[in-house]
Amino acid sequence: MAVLYEKLQKLLTSYEDLPKDIITKKKLNESFFLIRGKDGTRRAWHFILVPNHKRVYLKAHSEGSTINVTDFGSFIKYRNNRDEIKFMSGYGVEPPKIKQNWIQTYYSDGAVDESIDLTYTNDDIRLCTIQRTIPQQKIGVCYHYFVPQQFHYIKLAEASSPSLARRAGLKSFDRIIFLNGVNIENATSADILFRFDTARHLPVQILVCSPATYEHYKTNQKQFRLDLPSIQHVKPVFATSTSDFDTDAPSVSIDNESFYAVRWENSNIVSTVSQSVVFKSPQYTHLNDICCIETAGQYKNGQIILKGSRHDCEKLKTPYFASKIGNVFGTFSKFFIRKTPNGSDVTNAQSDTIQTDLTIQHTHDNNTSRHHANALQHIQDRTCTTLEELPIELFYYIFTFIDIQHLYKAFGELNSRLNHILQSYKNFSLIFDNKVDPLLMNLYAPYVARLIIRTSIHCDFKQFSNLHELVLCIENSQQFAQIQPNVIPNLTRLSFLLGSAFTLPQELTWDIFSNQFPSLRHVSFGCINVSLRDSWTTSPSLQFVSILSCKPMCIPAILTVCPNLQHFQVNILYNDHNDLITSSSPLNHPLRRLTLWSDYAELTFDVIENILTYTLNIESFYLQTIYSTSLIDLAHSLVRRLHYLSRFDCYITENVTKNDRFNNLTDLHQIHPCFHRVQSIEENDKFRVLATK
Repeated sequence: MAVLYEKLQKLLTSYEDLPKDIITKKKLNESFFLIRGKDGTRRAWHFILVPNHKRVYLKAHSEGSTINVTDFGSFIKYRNNRDEIKFMSGYGVEPPKIKQNWIQTYYSDGAVDESIDLTYTNDDIRLCTIQRTIPQQKIGVCYHYFVPQQFHYIKLAEASSPSLARRAGLKSFDRIIFLNGVNIENATSADILFRFDTARHLPVQILVCSPATYEHYKTNQKQFRLDLPSIQHVKPVFATSTSDFDTDAPSVSIDNESFYAVRWENSNIVSTVSQSVVFKSPQYTHLNDICCIETAGQYKNGQIILKGSRHDCEKLKTPYFASKIGNVFGTFSKFFIRKTPNGSDVTNAQSDTIQTDLTIQHTHDNNTSRHHANALQHIQDRTCTTLEELPIELFYYIFTFIDIQHLYKAFGELNSRLNHILQSYKNFSLIFDNKVDPLLMNLYAPYVARLIIRTSIHCDFKQFSNLHELVLCIENSQQFAQIQPNVIPNLTRLSFLLGSAFTLPQELTWDIFSNQFPSLRHVSFGCINVSLRDSWTTSPSLQFVSILSCKPMCIPAILTVCPNLQHFQVNILYNDHNDLITSSSPLNHPLRRLTLWSDYAELTFDVIENILTYTLNIESFYLQTIYSTSLIDLAHSLVRRLHYLSRFDCYITENVTKNDRFNNLTDLHQIHPCFHRVQSIEENDKFRVLATK
């Protein structure tokens, strides 16, 4: 018993002496050093901090020599669990492993290297913007967290790799201050990775500074802001291929005759811009993409809502509609103000008004002038006197350009007819974020059809009785608990924009695949829990399913419970080559479109063949993977198996040496017309990348 008590006492004493807090703070130009020697006759060790310029002198001392530690640096001190301040020193040959690990964690040298100049001369703060071609494209950076001083920094890929990050102006050991407009200085590493993963469809905008600038700001208690005049706004860069590495001199074909209609971020304003000012390769720019765009010497994010000629895009331009509506409203206001005693005076007043309004128009735009004249003539013919007499269709069209909160602030309770029009329109969209007014939301909540959640603030779904589409951008268990048939009975679209690591709650997964939401047509997941897949019943309403993380063995289960599925997108997690599909699922599913991709692992011929066994009716097939055999064999197999196939798209890294692969793509093109668009976009002696254009 005494021996046991003695061991317990030693353990308690050892725990109480463990480091709890840092006392000696490490400077950027210092490194920790372990000195072993003797204190009198006893072996001893000391951890000290040494300025980088003195390390060479310290190392020059031979074994057995006598030194004064304070000539080279300072002893590291810490606070233990008894709140005592101790030296990081002790007796013995080696320090305890737990103390070595603590030193490595809190005194790591990883935040700078020898090439970094720590002398501050002026601000080196850069706002760098990167536009990918595809969401899963790597930009060439690794994120790190420096524990002792609690800041985030980056390291670039190898110096020889022309990554997007390097082209954008990012440098190794840059301190990260803002990520996509959000200050992340106090964020955890998990928060940064989450933000980065859930915003892959957006341009990457990072505000960084040099180590010297960061040290200067913190030492002088200065704050970083996005409006600092010393910020260098580096010209955005964009990828010219879907490869993870990009050339230093992008070569793209710019067509100055092509234009985009763009809806600006955080605004309902629509503008027409030339293709040449959009920082994204035209061949990879699609409708609804959010891109970085140069306008008036600044860089702004905007969503592509139309691609075409200038004339086509001008039809959606906000000033075009605003000028029409504004002139009509202006004419109304003039009619309201003018009080004339007889009909002749009214005619003259109307003629004056028409002349005044038409002279405001661009003289070269005869069509615009004619439209305005017709609108005004229609008003005159009807002797319109009030705003209420505008047709309902025009109000509905106006509503599509104005945020729902602004609509209710502008028109709510204005008069009975406008109230009726607002209440009869059932397709409002609401972005629920920190700016939402909860009192005002009670008025328009019953008319919201599309709800986007961008905050962890609690939102009561029951107040949205007309809700048909729900998009969640923030992981919140309280929000998930409300996704129930009795709360959202008319749900048709459900999306979780939370990244591939997010796993849907098991109960919600069961509800979705067991027809608990009978109107649900479209779902997008991260990762799903399939442990209860044998208990799923059926969900005949589902027509579109997208999963960012899935194993091949789960695919038949999903196809079985979704008999009317038309489009299936799935990112395959394939770690075990023996994980092939074995299921009694039907072998003739009516699926028409299939998208398979794997970011890091190979989808082998057997796995692809196995999946296609259940989807013989697909007409459109997209495949993205690493492939270690010839694609031409897979092409023959697809044609033999998929009799209705009419479109094939791909991004395949063919890991076959130049001597072992077929070099003439004409052989592939001749197999079937759907392979005509497959081209080699990158290749060397060890691999090549095949993609459709």
